[in-house]
Amino acid sequence: RRPPRSTLFPYTTLFRSVETISFRIRNLFYSFDLGIKSPITGVGLGNYYTNLPIQKINNPSDDVSSQLAVASQNPHNIFAQILAETGFLSLFFYIFMLCYFLISDIKNIRLKKFNDYSKAFIISFWTLFIYSLFNPVLGLTYNMLFWMLRALI
Repeated sequence: RRPPRSTLFPYTTLFRSVETISFRIRNLFYSFDLGIKSPITGVGLGNYYTNLPIQKINNPSDDVSSQLAVASQNPHNIFAQILAETGFLSLFFYIFMLCYFLISDIKNIRLKKFNDYSKAFIISFWTLFIYSLFNPVLGLTYNMLFWMLRALI
């Protein structure tokens, strides 16, 4: 016998507000506005949430609230996060670096300079990057994987 829906998904209404497409689009606009307000330096690393026009969640007290707080504190896009927190200059350098990595990977794959392990690392690196376009990338885990995979290539 299946338990009632409220037992299986007691926080669906809370998560629904965070996971909607409109939430992500709204945060992209907030990020762009923050980048315009402080174009050179941004608002500072980790200060995205404190500079939003409206803070969505105050003082998370339980696990679900803390998960929602983390989800709402990030624009869910690496480009938007870099723009808002570190400004246009850092965004330019990040895009430049990614273009260099992409051109280098394509050139070396065409020249067949990579073995199977290196190809797996390249695929993993770009998969992780695509993940960062749609999900929060807070914390050490993402950054450690990003640079570790790049170093292994």
